Amino acid sequence: MGLPTEPVWLDVPQVEELARHFSNYRHDVNGCLSLIVAATELIRYNPDVVKRMAATLVEQPPRIAGKTWEFALECERVLGIRPTNEPSWYRDTWKRNNAAPGEPATPATVSVETAKNLHGELLQLGKEVMQISFVIAGNKVLVEAEPSAAEDVALTAVEQLGKVTRKFDQFAQSLEQALNIDPPAPRRLASGSPSGPVTLTPDQVALFHRRLGNLQRDMADHLRPLLELSRLARTNPKEVQSRASTFAQQPPKISAELAAFATEFDDTFGIVRTA
Repeated sequence: MGLPTEPVWLDVPQVEELARHFSNYRHDVNGCLSLIVAATELIRYNPDVVKRMAATLVEQPPRIAGKTWEFALECERVLGIRPTNEPSWYRDTWKRNNAAPGEPATPATVSVETAKNLHGELLQLGKEVMQISFVIAGNKVLVEAEPSAAEDVALTAVEQLGKVTRKFDQFAQSLEQALNIDPPAPRRLASGSPSGPVTLTPDQVALFHRRLGNLQRDMADHLRPLLELSRLARTNPKEVQSRASTFAQQPPKISAELAAFATEFDDTFGIVRTA
């Protein structure tokens, strides 16, 4: 769709929801960074834990990159830079992310036909999970055979992911309806609230979009050394200990990047933070 040419108006619920997305994104990334710091500190003083902590180190860089990318896409949807109805695995799963289990006000019963339909949807979800599992497993084989194909096979995995999450959302809705469980309520906005509705000029939207792009680029730069850490954890664990202090420098840089962006985010959308 491209950048808007007219002012963009967001009401309070829209601003609040976007702020929830940012709070969740920042919290999750800082959680990933805490795991990296803890793992590298343990490895520095106890090389015997390298193998045990390898999975933790390997998982965090792609998680941070994925969280950053999806947060940026959600901002673009809200600001009208992308279609609001485009397929999004993030939106499919967002409303139930960390939601507490619900319960019906009264005992729930379902008919035989409803139970059969629900089970059919569950089985279909299982099939979609199997298909994306084949794609992910096959990606490894294809990239090993042809490294230049990495971008194409990664895009295929992302496209397949949307099919799985749509099935999950459909099944979750059907289950909640059948059991008379209310959909999860929006999560509380952590430590801040909108000061009111927001109107952004096209220039303000363009500026914020540039800041989003800068965030993605800078985060990728900070993650590159951590990708090297992931490679070593897989291929040469003994070297991880000798270089752990170097890798430990990256999480504070990423935290500082997030803190700087948080100030720009709050200024743009009028978020008032509490102590």
